[in-house]
Amino acid sequence: MEIDADKSLSSNTPALRLKPASLYPAPTVFTKGRGLPKAVGASAPSVAKNRNDGEFNVVIDLQKTVNTVGPRYVGVTLDSSVFRRRWQDFDVNSTTLHTLVKGLAPSLFRVGGSAADFFIFNTSDPRGEDFNDDYEDAGGDHGASDYDYSDTGVDKPKIKNYTVTGEEWERLNYLVQVAGWDLIFDFNEFQRQDGQWDPNNARELLKFSQKHNYNIPFFQLGNEPNSYYHNFHFSIEPGQLAEDMQKLRSLLSEFPAYSRSYILGPDVTKVTEGSGRAYLQAFLQNGGQDVVSATTLHHYYFNAKSRGASLKDFINTTILDTLKDELSIGTNISHSLAPDLPVWLSETSSVSGGGLEGVSTAYVAGFMWLDKLGLSALYGLKAVLRQCLYNGNYALISQDFTPYPDYFLTLLYKRLVQGPVFNVTSSTDKVRVYANCANPSLYPRGALTVYVLNVKDKPTTVKFPQFSNQMYALYILTPGDEDGLKSAYVSLNGKKLELVGEDLPPTPALMRSGPVTFPAHSFGFVVIPQAEVGLCNSA
Repeated sequence: MEIDADKSLSSNTPALRLKPASLYPAPTVFTKGRGLPKAVGASAPSVAKNRNDGEFNVVIDLQKTVNTVGPRYVGVTLDSSVFRRRWQDFDVNSTTLHTLVKGLAPSLFRVGGSAADFFIFNTSDPRGEDFNDDYEDAGGDHGASDYDYSDTGVDKPKIKNYTVTGEEWERLNYLVQVAGWDLIFDFNEFQRQDGQWDPNNARELLKFSQKHNYNIPFFQLGNEPNSYYHNFHFSIEPGQLAEDMQKLRSLLSEFPAYSRSYILGPDVTKVTEGSGRAYLQAFLQNGGQDVVSATTLHHYYFNAKSRGASLKDFINTTILDTLKDELSIGTNISHSLAPDLPVWLSETSSVSGGGLEGVSTAYVAGFMWLDKLGLSALYGLKAVLRQCLYNGNYALISQDFTPYPDYFLTLLYKRLVQGPVFNVTSSTDKVRVYANCANPSLYPRGALTVYVLNVKDKPTTVKFPQFSNQMYALYILTPGDEDGLKSAYVSLNGKKLELVGEDLPPTPALMRSGPVTFPAHSFGFVVIPQAEVGLCNSA
């Protein structure tokens, strides 16, 4: 059967075997050029003619879909370093936190990243002096481990592994249960013996988890293996990783609670570069496609520390468009070598290395996030997991559990978007438009959601000639205060979004007809409740 990111998977879910590739919508392949790119090999609608750059028509091809996204298409992550930091300042009993995580349900929830490869489970460990607060979190600046690398012929790294107690593992699973999320857990690939993965520590964690009836539908092994040599000065070959994952599959078969859980991989990064592309190809060619149930990739637009990033990069359409090559190469490799496998972004955000302080948690970060969700849907991806829920300068919530603008953007996306994805034409790359069926839990079947990003520094008026006589439900997002693009707040239809005590704020639509004006540097959603799109009626 098909692995389904859009259903809550229990331990009784049948494992593996996916539906034939012919039943998946083919990913859209794009050509380069101005504007939202034209589809190759499909009869994409022609670009609308407009009277001026500030006003244009949007035409949507509603006769066919390019993908289908479900309620778990947008997921979140938590870096495994939360264990290294001993859940510092992260109170899983907080009712505010509970409100925030429940608001994003249902959701996939990946716990992994760089720190996953230093995770040691020990129910009896009283926590010694292995905590190192200088450790760099996931996304490109990595620490190292005290694992004995004598087999590799390289110097032993200096930073120690860290141990995780049963009580700390219980905290994570309590949070998962409160949220109603589906856990993806990333095992430590650096536990090795005789050049192979040593499953003994993973076995202890699975014993503990099964005893406590913890539901873990997905597992991974290792993080960004194509970067191991660069970050840690040793390598694990793609074929060996595939063998290690087969050993993980055998291990899972020992536990009735997890014998039907899925394995995801290989979590490579930067497939536009030689190492990432080559690793993904070799992994799938050397047994990987037979053990994983989804091809998983990581993506960041750039590293803030190495590039000297700035706020303007977040509204630079040339940078936004670099994602197209990543998605095109990643999906083409996966579909050509493993046509049965769906493709996920299992870890992704704007800026690697922990984010850009004061920017990647600000309002402006929404341009990269919303555009990524739109492009990923067009390229056929089945899941996009945001790095991260908490901690780091790209988190969705602050250390005191105040939601950042991207939290509310994610909340609205999950509430408003679900089902078939459609091709759209737009007249300029600075006004980026995507279309999807509306979420039937909020709007009638047949309703359509169009989401628009106005990257320009002046207002833009959008018309929908296919629905010119309809009423529209508008959800337009703008900066929440005078800080503008760097605002730590976001406004919906002119009203600042903030928690009401410990509750989420109301998010009412503004009902309007006629042309829709998006202010300069704004984005949002236009729902057409009575669109009566045939392909949305049956979704």
